[in-house]
Amino acid sequence: MNFCALGGLFLKRQFFIMRYLLTLVALSLAVSVHAQKVEISANSKITFALKNMGLNTVEGSFSDPSGYVQFENGQLEGAFGCVEVSTIATGNSLRDKHLLEKEEFFYAEEFPKVCFSSTDVSIVRNSSDETLYKLEGSLTLRGVSKPLVFEFVEHDGGSLIGTCTVDRSLWGLGEGYSNFIIAQNIDVRVELHLNE
Repeated sequence: MNFCALGGLFLKRQFFIMRYLLTLVALSLAVSVHAQKVEISANSKITFALKNMGLNTVEGSFSDPSGYVQFENGQLEGAFGCVEVSTIATGNSLRDKHLLEKEEFFYAEEFPKVCFSSTDVSIVRNSSDETLYKLEGSLTLRGVSKPLVFEFVEHDGGSLIGTCTVDRSLWGLGEGYSNFIIAQNIDVRVELHLNE
């Protein structure tokens, strides 16, 4: 094979390499245009409610959550978030101290955060002014990770409101307390504001 033929093969090979690289760049740009990760604003809020002694309802909140939501082509594709247990507030400082310090409750010294990470997102309902999503994922609480399902509503204005029910027994939360003293199920509401 002469030098001209070798040169031609070399140029042909370089052409294919350049075309391959340009295709990769184009694909990565297309993905970056359609995929969007948006940080959760610190003024987002997590509230909860549960029955106590079968009579009264205890309400509380966690503040300053951190994390992000992922959108793909304008649709919610995933979410990850954590909150510091130390931000708990139930309107009773003695109860808050008890919940933070006792090993059978949040035991914040050992487990300072509660985190949720989605593994699957599906659309339940879609209308002109809101979309209802189902987020399946994992909640890590007191060092234990268990499956949890959220329903999130995305309103036309951009806010995301999520609800779920946490079975405290699955995470050993309040272990040793009967379901009459502390209800087994905790209703949780997550109000997410996003840093656009």
